[in-house]
Amino acid sequence: MDSDQNQYAFESTSLSSGDFSLLFGSSAEAERYRGAASAPESDEAPALQTRKPSTTKIFEQNEDCSFPLVNTVPEIDIFFLTRFVLFGAQITIQVVFQFVLDFIQDSQLTSGNFEADRTAYVIRGGLFVENRYVEYRFSLFTYGGKLGLSLDILDGFAPAVQEFWKQLQRALQEQDFLAEYVESDSEEDLGHLDSDDEEMDLDLLDTKFLKVGESPELVEQWFEDLSNPSFMQQTLLLLAWNCQDAQNFQVVTDGKQAQKLFDTLIACMIATAADCCLPIVRCASVLVSQLVESHDINISDEQFNVLVQTLVQWTISQNENENRLTSSQEVASLLSSQMSKLATLAVNWKDTLEQVYTQAPYDCVRENLHKVIRAY
Repeated sequence: MDSDQNQYAFESTSLSSGDFSLLFGSSAEAERYRGAASAPESDEAPALQTRKPSTTKIFEQNEDCSFPLVNTVPEIDIFFLTRFVLFGAQITIQVVFQFVLDFIQDSQLTSGNFEADRTAYVIRGGLFVENRYVEYRFSLFTYGGKLGLSLDILDGFAPAVQEFWKQLQRALQEQDFLAEYVESDSEEDLGHLDSDDEEMDLDLLDTKFLKVGESPELVEQWFEDLSNPSFMQQTLLLLAWNCQDAQNFQVVTDGKQAQKLFDTLIACMIATAADCCLPIVRCASVLVSQLVESHDINISDEQFNVLVQTLVQWTISQNENENRLTSSQEVASLLSSQMSKLATLAVNWKDTLEQVYTQAPYDCVRENLHKVIRAY
């Protein structure tokens, strides 16, 4: 009796080859299919109605969003990120990337020192905060079906980016882009920024500058350090910041030191031209602009050529150095603004300056070069 029941159970539960294929797939020798690929036709298996694989809706795509998310931004584990935000489900890649790009463009902190890769959705930039410099990178990513934005520090003084990062978070929050609420800064943290007491603000600003007049040996040390590649960048950062104070600038450029400083700055530009070092060229451009504005500087044809080539390099030159920033609106604006004051020298570089005028992506550069181009 038991044997008959066992035999019956075995026969009732045995599978045909067609049923086996449907449940477990075909044999090892058969061709394999993955993902959304359709299964091969089988004479043994009944025809099945196929449907597209269901996917979780991550974003509300616009009509022009015809490409899949996974092919545009990488999946990243936020456990390894230091600064990041996650966006709401309704936010698309193009919308948030353009918003961040516009924010960087409009921010006074960035001064146009950035580059955007619209293919990889990456923005690389540099910030100058007093005598500090930091180079950063914004990148879009996905995590757990959500779109996110990460901020990575590539070089320089990391705390210098903090205020900029807080401002961006507030802007994203005000637009309801974020999936989670970001706590605003306390009044204690931002009190010095929101103060209405102008006298207090001026006193605070005054304490940020060195008293160069009280330490004349410091100026000599700076000139010496500018000729040393190991100290050049930090010295230029100190000079460019502290010379924003009128008294400091007067001490540094007193007597024949203005011409000496100009010659030294040109030498710094030449020494680092191939390195695309934004801190050096930006600080040198700030000081060169101050010197041309306020002193009678003798500029040779060779030195003017350095200024022109630097303008080209940071305005329209397509440098393929992926590890460095290669364009700067601030540098382009500073150098182009001095060309009209050096018109007698500019005549020999008319064709190059006209090329910059026509190809520059910055309106300020065209405005600065307009008189120079029209003069010839």
